[in-house]
Amino acid sequence: MSNTSGYAITFWGAPPVGHTNEQRYKEIAEAGFTLVTPPLRGPEQNLKHGSYEENSRILELCARFGMKAIIEDSRMSLALEDKENWKSHLDNIVNDYRSHPALEGYYIFDEPNATMFARLGAITAYLREIDPYHPGYINLFPNYATPEQLGTQTYREYVERYVDEVRPEMVSYDHYAMFGQGRSVDKIEISDNRERLIFESNTREERPSFFENIEIVREISFHHQLPFKAILLLVAHGAYPSPSEAQLRWQTFISLAYGASTISYFTYWTPSDEPIWHYRNAMFTWDGKKTDKYDIVLALNRELSRLGGFLYNRKSLGIYHVGEEREQVTYFHDTGSIREIAGGRAVAGYFEGAYWLIVNKDYERSTELTVTLEDGITAILVDKITGEERLLALHGNRCTLTFQPGDAELLRLEDSRVKR
Repeated sequence: MSNTSGYAITFWGAPPVGHTNEQRYKEIAEAGFTLVTPPLRGPEQNLKHGSYEENSRILELCARFGMKAIIEDSRMSLALEDKENWKSHLDNIVNDYRSHPALEGYYIFDEPNATMFARLGAITAYLREIDPYHPGYINLFPNYATPEQLGTQTYREYVERYVDEVRPEMVSYDHYAMFGQGRSVDKIEISDNRERLIFESNTREERPSFFENIEIVREISFHHQLPFKAILLLVAHGAYPSPSEAQLRWQTFISLAYGASTISYFTYWTPSDEPIWHYRNAMFTWDGKKTDKYDIVLALNRELSRLGGFLYNRKSLGIYHVGEEREQVTYFHDTGSIREIAGGRAVAGYFEGAYWLIVNKDYERSTELTVTLEDGITAILVDKITGEERLLALHGNRCTLTFQPGDAELLRLEDSRVKR
């Protein structure tokens, strides 16, 4: 399945260098991804960042399968460290890649402390000057990072300072919402008599900071007219469990409802085993075996591509919650077209063109939601698979929608009283 909707779907953790081949990149494209990020590296590989030869191969494969790539070049670390000749390092990087049709941008840094913002801002600005078509890419900490990690007292200050000082083309952040509670710990022995702690989560519950994080990022990004990318949990590691299919849908569709311009999964390929995080069960194992996550994400990406295509470049006008929520959010109220949404817990995103993306906030149970419309308003349901539109039957001015756990439906409202 190729993605032709224009909506960006990506991941962190492309196949390791030994798997940079036609078959592996064909699998990426068939799973509905539009954008490839740098390959994972194992402990036996000394290079922290990619070489020109590796990146050229990645760009060639992406072009073959209709995808773009963010490349990670070893000289970027020199540009970050070399205070005198940093521009020449960036010149060399840009000269090597900017003419390639599959290039999306240049990886700069992941999860910076605020003390780095001035440096990152200078690099971002210079890249924009010498290659205005391919921006630098930086990803931010989530809101559960400590003040010491952030370099600020609050997360809001961290994001605001980042936008003000770095002047990025987009805001990207990661937040891994599923977190094990009541975990059990096992110890196994690995080489040279060291021990590794393995955390296996007995439950999969969302953090009580998921909505706060996306609310802050959305507000600041939209205030500065910037798109934002949400990076979501896919791979089990440490106390983070392997999310269920419904939890993957829950994370993805809620982020889409909030207006995220790009959805990213962490990770596509399972990173190599190591003693702290013990990564497991991404879409492929470290040695290249496909897991059950591949088909789950392929099916999800098909729907995400379709829904994202309808909402692509449509301004997000509002985000509302229905039912109880332990975080501070904006609850649904009479919007002028919809009087009420009732029957369960939900998130409703409102977009230009009178589109409403409604998401079931329960990832364990299906639910029915009743949508009460203003008089004279009709509702059209957009099929997530085919894109076909179907006029919903109303009972009075109400329609009832059935949602699977963590699922979403897209409505387009029309005023039947307006002459066309």
